[in-house]
Amino acid sequence: MSQHSSTADSQHSLPLKSVYIIFPVHNRKEITLACLNNLRDTGALEKYSVILIDDGSEDGTEDAVIAEYPSILLIKGTGDLWWTGAIKKGMENADNLGAEYIFWLNDDCQLSNDTLPVLIEFMQEHPHTITAPRCVAENSNLTIENGCVTRSRATANSGEVTWVDSLSGYCVGIPRPVFEAVGFPDEKKFPHYAGDDTYILRATRETFKACIVGDAAITLKNFSDPEYSFHNYLKNRFKNFPKVHDIFFKKKSRYYLHSQFYYYLEKYTFIQGLALFTAKSAMWIAPYCWLYLIHYINNANPNRS
Repeated sequence: MSQHSSTADSQHSLPLKSVYIIFPVHNRKEITLACLNNLRDTGALEKYSVILIDDGSEDGTEDAVIAEYPSILLIKGTGDLWWTGAIKKGMENADNLGAEYIFWLNDDCQLSNDTLPVLIEFMQEHPHTITAPRCVAENSNLTIENGCVTRSRATANSGEVTWVDSLSGYCVGIPRPVFEAVGFPDEKKFPHYAGDDTYILRATRETFKACIVGDAAITLKNFSDPEYSFHNYLKNRFKNFPKVHDIFFKKKSRYYLHSQFYYYLEKYTFIQGLALFTAKSAMWIAPYCWLYLIHYINNANPNRS
């Protein structure tokens, strides 16, 4: 029997509408519609329930979604939910509607026909397990590490299953026992970044497991080089030299100090986390000040050779 057939048979008894796909969007109308088109083309839109959280888009996203996909549940935000708040609101609604499985999905991800069926089958065979697919960047065809084991990044090749401590939120399947026991992501401490992996970390520190299933895959659209360094983040995210507020005090920033502080306390003991946060902050602030000084000198002396 083929993998497709066995997957379909294993899910025959599952009420497919109890599988909820939730994804937050903000001012990315074309990307959002491309994601919904992908869900339609792979059959996911017909088989599963979809909750879209539009956090205050001003580019016509809401009207376009309603016009083209009137059957999905659209929840409106005012622009202050950010990623974690939007995911939490979607999870709360899915929970109230009786979801047995919840999938986080970023709107710049493209599924294959088998992505969700393979992950659902794996969760059925391994109860209390959170799953994620292998992630491949469309522009480079590189496999992107979307998991973490202690302090090492991890992925899985086709045919492999990699057990991890935490996961990035590109596409993550979460069974009901997890959100019944752990609750929902913490949007106060982690409004935008780190809300995904800290939530999975909390779950794996309980009685739950998490893994990357290599036989399930998604494509990441418009994926730039991994921003594993502070310098790469500045280079990739900002056309002009950013203000200190934009880097360290803005919720949308990966280096938002509020979230970074709680991230290290969440991942390590209080003393160790505080020490690591202090050291990391110095490692970010010092090069920023140096780069700012160079930027200031160059702008003060435009003819400097």
